[in-house]
Amino acid sequence: MRRIFGLILLLLCLALIPLARAATFQEDFSANPQTSGWRVFGETNLFYWNSTNRNLEVTWDSSRSNSYFRRPLGTVLGKQDDFSLSFALLIKDIAIGVDPEKPYTFEMAVGFHNSLNASQASFVRGTGSNSANLVEFNYFPDDGYGPTVWPAFVATNGGWNYYPDCYTIFELPTNVWLDIAMNYQAATRTLTTRVTGRDQPLGMTNVTILTASFKDYRVDMFSVTSYSGRNGGGSLLAHGVVDDIQLTVPDPPIRDFSVLPAAGQWSARLHAATNWLFWLEGTTDFRSWQTVSAVAGGTGGEITLTPTNPAAPARFFRVGAARP
Repeated sequence: MRRIFGLILLLLCLALIPLARAATFQEDFSANPQTSGWRVFGETNLFYWNSTNRNLEVTWDSSRSNSYFRRPLGTVLGKQDDFSLSFALLIKDIAIGVDPEKPYTFEMAVGFHNSLNASQASFVRGTGSNSANLVEFNYFPDDGYGPTVWPAFVATNGGWNYYPDCYTIFELPTNVWLDIAMNYQAATRTLTTRVTGRDQPLGMTNVTILTASFKDYRVDMFSVTSYSGRNGGGSLLAHGVVDDIQLTVPDPPIRDFSVLPAAGQWSARLHAATNWLFWLEGTTDFRSWQTVSAVAGGTGGEITLTPTNPAAPARFFRVGAARP
């Protein structure tokens, strides 16, 4: 009886965990984005959902703290994972050197970050050395070296991917709708970034290859980002609009969960992504969780997790997962 009760608790617990299969997400801002998982970290008045125009109005202001309009990916990306990202961008106005003590250029950013890293006070983008785990579309207005589109990769160890053609000198015009698309192919370690004018004949293509010395990254959030210029030499103030966001990423690491009862025992079966580790955790009070199975590596197919002590008192269980 205890075993059956424990299995019921397990199923109830896991029923509360979203295991969506969809690897493609679209946002056209036709409804309040909070209803589809978007949240603001930092200064909320930098982001405004325009319900009439059905888009997101954004202020990029380096005088303010790091602020993100962001949404979880439902997975963790590394350099072994394909992804694609596209969005529409309208820059209304943009200025650099708005702080006389920071006269150089600074970036507008849209892309992926690691939620744990980017939420820390020590995460400082302006230094170029204190901002691990990033994959971003960056635009630096001209401060004498040319306006620059830089699709940036920053590894977990803080190292940047420097490649001879990792940036392109190209000016993003104001008051023109731009379609921006980024497509990464893990097999060739190649990111292709395209900028095209929606109503004007303009455009650029940048092809960035991850170098052999570039380590790896772990990102779990998509973000429209306004970075602080703290400890940097540049400053920026820009206003614009973001719309028509589309993301395609790998499936969530856990799918097709089921419980397999047997005489005196039970196991959890799931479809487990490669490059991930999985285990069972149990609790009696929802405050303290303990690992109750061996750790198994994902195979890209089904794996089975079995509790090491099935006779333990009835508890709630969950599946733990981590991307090493």
